[in-house]
Amino acid sequence: MGGFGWILLMVLLLLTGGTAWRLAAGAADRPMPQRIAYFGPDHPAIREQSDRIQKALRDRTGQNVKVDFVPRPADATQFKQRVRELAASRPLAVVTPSFPAAFLIAEEKLDLPVVIGGLADPSALGLIESMDRPGRDLTGYTYHLDLDEKRLALLKELAPKAKRIGMISDRHIKRQRLVHKQGKYEYHVEGAQVLPVLIETTEDALAAVARSRQDRIDAWYVRLSPPLYDIRQATRVVQAINATRLPAIYERLNFVEAGGLAAYEQVLPDREELWIRTLQLMVEGVPARDIPMARPHHFFTTFNTETAKAQGIRPDAAFLSRVDQVYPCAVREPMNCKRPVVR
Repeated sequence: MGGFGWILLMVLLLLTGGTAWRLAAGAADRPMPQRIAYFGPDHPAIREQSDRIQKALRDRTGQNVKVDFVPRPADATQFKQRVRELAASRPLAVVTPSFPAAFLIAEEKLDLPVVIGGLADPSALGLIESMDRPGRDLTGYTYHLDLDEKRLALLKELAPKAKRIGMISDRHIKRQRLVHKQGKYEYHVEGAQVLPVLIETTEDALAAVARSRQDRIDAWYVRLSPPLYDIRQATRVVQAINATRLPAIYERLNFVEAGGLAAYEQVLPDREELWIRTLQLMVEGVPARDIPMARPHHFFTTFNTETAKAQGIRPDAAFLSRVDQVYPCAVREPMNCKRPVVR
């Protein structure tokens, strides 16, 4: 290569080297993203929610926040491995509706802040120290409020002669109730005995209902449990209870829509917004242990007039005055339909 060739080569090296240096300097100037993992079921709606949370956090904080969706495996072994991998990747936080994930993180003492959302009581389960100040790396929201005796009292209004009330509940709930009642798994309802029926499957619930006459059950209280999250399974239980003509109260509105007699439900408005606000605080430097758990403050009662009529139940004016929504809503009788209100 002649002298001119060497000179040309040196110029090119200087130019490309300068470009590389400028690119590296520019990358160094950009802050690393604040990474959050969304650990949930692999469903398009969940992925879309993950994207919305990312956009909201970027808009509100002005920071480079990245929310990575991480599918939650159904297999137990893969589930544990995925949680451990999440902890090893050290995100700012993991958002999940999965209490089993929170349990695993706590049991294995993994360094991973959790923003949870669900039905269980994290305080009774030992995941936090208190609702107002968790004291550990877990916060978020929970639907849990101890409303069992409130619902049982409403049921007693509808069935004042009931002496034995069957209570269908997830078998895992017993652990929580034991904590609340200092080792006594009991409920207090004037003039009635509450008989817990702990289930693992829908078939367990159906079998219990089928034994209503044999077990001398006068009314049912059906708590929300994993087998009944699917409205099709919940409807099977509602239909089985209605076939016995026994009154029943439920935890959720959709049971009444399926034909159940009555429900008393706690309401958490805009759960996605609750997650976004919590994560915004964490992005801005507030630790999870200092962020209070959000809990319901609104409640409404629903009542199915057709089911009541079929069972010969005529609630008094005092009960009806507290009903927020009546089913079914007949188009020709719009005055009989009231929308839920929060109070």
